[in-house]
Order: sequence, then C-alpha cells, then structure tokens
Amino acid sequence: MRCAALTLIVLLAGCDRLDSEGVYVTEPCEEQVPRQLHPSGGDDGAWVRGIVWADLACPDLSATLSLEQDGAPVPGAVEGTHSGYQVRFVPEDFLQPETIYDARLDTSAGFVAWQFRTSALGPAVGGDLTERALALFPTRAGVLEPAGFLDELPRLLLDAVHPVVQFQGEPSGGGVQMSLGARRGDAVANEQDAGAEQLDFLGDWKDPRWRGGPFDLRFQADGWAFVLEDAEISGAVAPGLAWGGGGALTGLWDVREASGGLSDEFASPCSTSMQSGGEGCVACRDGALACLPVDLRNIPAQAWGWLLP
Repeated sequence: MRCAALTLIVLLAGCDRLDSEGVYVTEPCEEQVPRQLHPSGGDDGAWVRGIVWADLACPDLSATLSLEQDGAPVPGAVEGTHSGYQVRFVPEDFLQPETIYDARLDTSAGFVAWQFRTSALGPAVGGDLTERALALFPTRAGVLEPAGFLDELPRLLLDAVHPVVQFQGEPSGGGVQMSLGARRGDAVANEQDAGAEQLDFLGDWKDPRWRGGPFDLRFQADGWAFVLEDAEISGAVAPGLAWGGGGALTGLWDVREASGGLSDEFASPCSTSMQSGGEGCVACRDGALACLPVDLRNIPAQAWGWLLP
C-alpha cells in the first residue's frame, strides 16, 4: 500500500514511507543477516576464477569481505554494490584448484566466517576436446545481477534455460569451433531439445578456458521466453572426459519477454531491481528501458552424454 502518511499512527498501520519529495523509502532494517554467501560454506566446487560475495538483508556501505588461504591474506579488491546490499571480493589472480579458503564478512552488526574448497578446474587439458559436451546448470549459479532476483531468477531458469555446449574440433590459433544448444530439462540425462535453436560459433580458447559471444540467446518456456541480448558465455573444462566444468553467463535480459513467467511480486522487475539497490532497467537494443543486466557466476557443468548434430 502507498500513502503519504504524516502521523506515527498511520505509519504503524503499514503505509509505505515517502520522503519530502515523494520518493519511496524502504523500511529500516532491524536485523542484519547475509541472504547469500557465495561460494557457500562447505562448497567443494568453487571455480578458481570466481568472485566471493555476500547479499545482505540490510544495506551496509561499510561491509567488507576478506579471503585467506592457510592463514595468508589473498590479494584482491573489495567492492560494495547494490547500494550496500551486496559486497564482493575480487581476487587479483586465479585461486588454486582443490584448495580450502577461509572467507570473512564484516558488517556493522558483526562478522560471519566460513570455508569453501575450489574445484579441480584450472590445469590445462591439452587438445582432447573431440565430441566433448557439457550440460550447464545456470539454476545453481550465484546471481551477481540483477539486484533483488536472488531466488526469482533461478526459478525462472529452471523452467526455461538448460544449455549445453559442445566442442566441434580441436583448438587452433586460440580458437575452437563450438555449438550451443539446449536439453529438454534440467537433469543431465535429458537429450537435446529439438525445438531450441542451435548456435554454432568460433569460441576463444586458452586452455582450459573457453568463451563465446556476444550473441543473442532465446530460451522458450511455456507462454514466455528468457531472452538475452549481447550474451557472453564462458567456462573452463575439467581434466578427464567424464568430468564437467564451470563458467559464467552475462547479458541484457529483456524482461518484456518474461512477463508470463514472473511471480506476482516481480510483476514490475525494473522497480524490483531499483528497490533492491540495483540500477534498474537499461535500454534494450530497440531503445526501450526494459533490459536488466544479468551476471551468473560459478555455473556448474557436467559431462553430457549426448551430442549435438
């Protein structure tokens, strides 16, 4: 409910608070808790190039994050984003594979400490990529962007986005031929979704890391679609043909195409992002202010037993 209340009685009745210029002001936060720690405590598959971050219940511009390995500080930069709702630690360099790290989040309400272990990603795999395919799981990724969609975006992705990538040859000159398709459902056992458009592209290759884009992606769901403009998808291949990998997905999400899949409380996604400390919607390619930046990190991947044509 929205109203410009001037008395304490009316405010306590539940009206939204407006400042002197009529701008919506969120209620004061009474209890500071981290809504998400990423990588989470006990995680044993964190990607070595990953960012460590926390989403907070209350904005705190003084919050900091630090990382140690065997008691030694890890060099990196701390960034506060989403108007204090998120704090990030960006390592200067790749983390060591299969290594335990100690993370610490400090806020005005105290601190939280936890441990995670990095995955085996990182060592070179050579040129053994023939007919290797990976099933990616964006539903299990960490959500850096957009603000306010920590739970809603994975729910949407579970209904629509089940990408697979396949290497179509051996690397040459810093590139590798790849295909991007989709499987019918989230489970790795699902075969190709014949209705999904397949994209063939020359990906960048720096063993064991690959990258493709920018290109436009469209994943069709029942009555709505998840559409990314200028998407980039990247990852690393784990050693061993039966292993998987991990990666990231970024782009501009056209929220107009997703209206049929959003929950009622996310019916105005641009406003949701702004109220959660984000920048709100930016211009899509057609100029409409209807695109939200998407940044998914540490997307897990598994070896996919099928092959794209």
